[in-house]
Amino acid sequence: MLRTAIFGFLAFAGCLLSVAPVHAETTTLPANFTSWSNYDGTVYMVSTLNEMHLPSGATLPDVLVQQYGVTRYAVWQDLVTGTYVIQFKRATGVNAGMVVNRLGWPFPVSHSRLTDTLGVARPATPMELHFRMHAKLLLGSLPAQPSL
Repeated sequence: MLRTAIFGFLAFAGCLLSVAPVHAETTTLPANFTSWSNYDGTVYMVSTLNEMHLPSGATLPDVLVQQYGVTRYAVWQDLVTGTYVIQFKRATGVNAGMVVNRLGWPFPVSHSRLTDTLGVARPATPMELHFRMHAKLLLGSLPAQPSL
């Protein structure tokens, strides 16, 4: 009985694994992304903003969209330090502010006057010059939406 159950489970898992690549090939990458890893990295970094609650109790995306007119988030990868910079863009393309994040950090940290004013925590070590001086890669940009 146990062998039959194990065989059934393995056969079912084999069917799922053999079908998965077919579905992955039929999905299309959003137009402004060059690879799935860039898209996944961008989505992950932007999603970390939803967990950020300001001292006022509001979430960071809600305040950025409703009070500061942010319409897009651009995500850059610093190729030297491994950090990610999330820029807040207005409809005109002007940068409203930005935060810095790294995989494994609980939350992004402030990297602009706007986020300082909103009460986002500053990094333990200064990072002001990193974004200007280091080689970086634009992973992509996503439309800004209030948190759900």
